[in-house]
Amino acid sequence: MHLRRRIALLALALPLLALPTVGTHATAGGRQPPAATQEDLGAAASLVDATGAARWSDAYAGVALDVPAGVLIVHRIPTSRLDAELSALVPVPVRFVDAMHPARTLDAWQAQVFGDRDRWEARGVLIHSIWVDFGQCVILEIGDPQRDAARLTAAYPDMTLCVRQGWPPEPPLAIS
Repeated sequence: MHLRRRIALLALALPLLALPTVGTHATAGGRQPPAATQEDLGAAASLVDATGAARWSDAYAGVALDVPAGVLIVHRIPTSRLDAELSALVPVPVRFVDAMHPARTLDAWQAQVFGDRDRWEARGVLIHSIWVDFGQCVILEIGDPQRDAARLTAAYPDMTLCVRQGWPPEPPLAIS
């Protein structure tokens, strides 16, 4: 339920966000491709995600769709070769956003904290959700961030954590 809400909010908010970018790259012919459909963007995102993770694991941080603008958003640690290669790979407009950490690092951190949930719960720290903000941090939504944020960040000094207020998952509504 929370994931669907986040995706819906992200889809609505993306056109409104002022994302730090290096810019949108043109195609090999030197011109910007026209805005793409959701299907075009989805196919391009799958290709970019597979290629970025395989070839550029030290720089690639993730991919998102800006469906209203018809643009693919690639989060990465700035690398001109990555930008050029991924832009040439897909026939849709691509916008690049600077990242602090690659996906593989954030995914490993997320898995580590996820594996420690029972230990934290035994200490009275309720972690309601754990997810990654592309290229930036591992987000922990917890029951009492004012009380527990310092304990969590101290326990993982090499990780970039963003600790926020969270709530337990909502049960699905019964349809009658």
